[in-house]
Amino acid sequence: MSLFKKAAVVPAKTPAAKKTKQEVSLSGIQQLSEIKAMMASLAAVAATLEGEIKENGFAEFLKMSGSVRPESFKGVDGFATCSVEMRKRGTNSALNLDEVELLEKMGLLPFKQVVTTEMFGINPKYAGDDALMEKVSAALESIVPEDFIVLQEGVSKFVVDDTLCDAAFQMKNADDRAIAVRMVTTMALKPKLNADYPMENLQANVCAYLAPEDEEITEASVDTLTAEAVAMIPATKKAKVAA
Repeated sequence: MSLFKKAAVVPAKTPAAKKTKQEVSLSGIQQLSEIKAMMASLAAVAATLEGEIKENGFAEFLKMSGSVRPESFKGVDGFATCSVEMRKRGTNSALNLDEVELLEKMGLLPFKQVVTTEMFGINPKYAGDDALMEKVSAALESIVPEDFIVLQEGVSKFVVDDTLCDAAFQMKNADDRAIAVRMVTTMALKPKLNADYPMENLQANVCAYLAPEDEEITEASVDTLTAEAVAMIPATKKAKVAA
């Protein structure tokens, strides 16, 4: 008989039964879920707006900077202001290898920051004295284990310093300058409402940001709208109402 016909049958794994959790009525769950959903929606809208403002602010900085790093400026819009800042990229945000390569191709040299771990070591002014090191080795060989001394390899990272940041702004080629400046800086915003902002309108204004942009008018027809109101409706919406 064929080995294939004599092969033992390996039973298929039966999927485990899905456990159903016990349901317990707790008041406030819907309200909390609604608030969390609203917060998530607002966070998404805020992130989009923040990204757009930063991009516009970045473009303004490139216009006004000339060959020096620009100062922060105050953005204004209606009842609100915003400090728009272009900061040097922090040393906690190291440049990756691709960024380092691109900057070097453009003639810009990132700063190499040495990262060290605290440990006992030999004073550098003696470490280069081979004769002295041989004497120390001979003296220690009889009293310490062979692996008593270890070599701590140096660790470093490439970061943005003031020299690199200033050099990016001084580049003559506009395209390269924009790429380099974007790489060595980071944008920051500090928006706030003015003291005279009508706070009673805050909730309605914010909720409007979450509403669909192109709402259809379904509860009224052209016949019931005044001529003045119809004139305010965009042409695309008038067509929907007439239909």
